[in-house]
Amino acid sequence: MMAHRCIGRHTLSGMNRRCVAVATLLLLVVTGCSGRQVAGQANASISIDGQSQGQAQTVRCNQAQSSWFIDIGNNGSSASAIVDVTGGKVNVDTVTIRGYGGFTGGYWKGGEQSADATLSNLKFTISGTATGLKTGTPGSVDAKFKIDAHC
Repeated sequence: MMAHRCIGRHTLSGMNRRCVAVATLLLLVVTGCSGRQVAGQANASISIDGQSQGQAQTVRCNQAQSSWFIDIGNNGSSASAIVDVTGGKVNVDTVTIRGYGGFTGGYWKGGEQSADATLSNLKFTISGTATGLKTGTPGSVDAKFKIDAHC
């Protein structure tokens, strides 16, 4: 019945706007869920301020169109990144680090810090500077990070 109400109207009445919104939402959900998910062979390592934090026990990589979503976890610590791969260029959108090396913070594209990434044979190397908090250090701090994630 809703589909019937949506079809055949040429103006954007309140009902048609709702139909367009519902259709757009459904398209986004289907597109987001239809991306590539990689697991099994995935592994990662993280370093904070040059100190290795070891191999991550849990790594999940998902691809939706040109964006890669990388989630890493290890004994209560976690990290996540969103990386855009378009036309051979690899750009870091966001990085969030929670608890590795006592540091919790992040990087976001357009912020004051910088980050770079490379991709080779489904291995992402993401490095840069994140802003956040570090155990034992008062106030906001910057930390250099490096994430090697094989998806």
